[in-house]
Amino acid sequence: MKRNLLYTALAIIMIAPFSTFATETGSSSPALVSTSTVESFISGSSTVATSTPQKSFTVCSQEAIEARDTAIASSRLVYNTTMAKALNDRKNREKAAVAIVRDDAKKTAIKNSVETYKTQAKNAQAILTDSRDLAWYTFANDIKICRDIEDANILLMEQESGTTSLKMAGPNDTTSKTFGDVLRSSFENFKSLFNN
Repeated sequence: MKRNLLYTALAIIMIAPFSTFATETGSSSPALVSTSTVESFISGSSTVATSTPQKSFTVCSQEAIEARDTAIASSRLVYNTTMAKALNDRKNREKAAVAIVRDDAKKTAIKNSVETYKTQAKNAQAILTDSRDLAWYTFANDIKICRDIEDANILLMEQESGTTSLKMAGPNDTTSKTFGDVLRSSFENFKSLFNN
């Protein structure tokens, strides 16, 4: 039950930065938002154009990094609080145990105190690990969305300029990579530095 509540709290903590960041940046900043026109056909004859804001890869990535590190920091805070409580409980249980007169009861109380602390520490570590893994999993999904946005923006730029791909190769290299591929590769290298 406590674990489910903790996961719910962590999920809320992870979602909160998205809404906060969105309200801080706003949608009217021309540097952060580009507009694309989407046409839809109504009753087969007329079209209606609407504007939909799209984030740049940089803004999208920054939001993903913000959410990831906020979630990891929150999980560390929960871990530290849980461990401080477990240590305090162990201290109080052991202090009470040494006051017991009968030796066999004293040993049993101390043993129970140690076992309870070990269980609490193990559970806290498991929750921390799960929370960190969830933060990295969510981050990977967010970055995938950012890459899709970047690929869509690159495709739009290519269509507008009439080119099909950006050459990122040397004069003797016959392979052609798009800007998105190079960016993806660079980001994967950067991400691998932080994975445990």
